[in-house]
Amino acid sequence: SNIGLDKLKYSEDKILLVIAMVTAFILMVTAAGKEREVMEKLLAMPEVKEAYVVYGEYDLVVKVETDTLKDLDQFITEKIRKMSEIQMTSTMIAI
Repeated sequence: SNIGLDKLKYSEDKILLVIAMVTAFILMVTAAGKEREVMEKLLAMPEVKEAYVVYGEYDLVVKVETDTLKDLDQFITEKIRKMSEIQMTSTMIAI
């Protein structure tokens, strides 16, 4: 499930707790000829679940999972935006 409803747990006092993952798809434009190099770097990151080189307006499509929106924000700002080979991104959060 996109919002992690498959990870339902009950506490001792029977209150339902939902542990939801945040799933996002990030479209990326890379420097010319750097698509595969960037993809390999991304796939080494634990947040990245899938990555594909694609044809068209974007060079890569990347599926990312984090625990929270704050973690997603940190991943994008601290890891993705610091990669000089990535020129532009567009992030779509799955609901």
